[in-house]
Amino acid sequence: MSETLLNALVHLFAIAANIKNEILTPKGRDIVNLYLKRYLSQELINKFLILFDNYYNFYKSDLTNSNKSSIRKESIISIQIEKVCRQIKKGLLREERVIVFLQLLEFVYEEDITNEEIEFVKTVAKTFSFSDHEFQNFNSFIADGDPELLEKDKVLVIDNQLREWSGNVAWIMKKKEQQSTTVYKYIYRENLYGKIIVLYIQSIESFVFRYFGELNLYL
Repeated sequence: MSETLLNALVHLFAIAANIKNEILTPKGRDIVNLYLKRYLSQELINKFLILFDNYYNFYKSDLTNSNKSSIRKESIISIQIEKVCRQIKKGLLREERVIVFLQLLEFVYEEDITNEEIEFVKTVAKTFSFSDHEFQNFNSFIADGDPELLEKDKVLVIDNQLREWSGNVAWIMKKKEQQSTTVYKYIYRENLYGKIIVLYIQSIESFVFRYFGELNLYL
């Protein structure tokens, strides 16, 4: 990924951090650091983290000053978002835009999300040319991880919860086999502590997944 594009991405994360209008948390900075690790050496990561801090402080100052003038904070943010997103879109394939957007959602959902942040991610999604149902899937996947809120034909749940009686047990207990009430795909794994939610992203023919539990899982 080019330095110009990484610059734009860091720019976008800095805008997102300022929308919260509060002190940047260590977790938020860690998300930026994690994204940069995909592409850069530690030396360059440190360089771009400094750049991120500079952008963050610049926007913090700019937005603070705007509160003392007739310029609306929302107008400044909106202009910068569209400018940066257009630059990013030109340099990224759709698959890469999806990754960036999911990372951005993780960033804004690190704490309770505000109405300003919701509008921010909607603007980014629109500029990145995501459809409404894609945006809803991405947003629900990161915000809740609840399969009931996702398009059912694009979800797989893996956990250790029995969804129905086995044929043998049903016969012994003289009970009819219990039918699953879920309509999404499901895999039973007896020794899995917690659950894994898998989302299929049709437009890029790829899968993303989240693990909810206390174990360290290895792929």
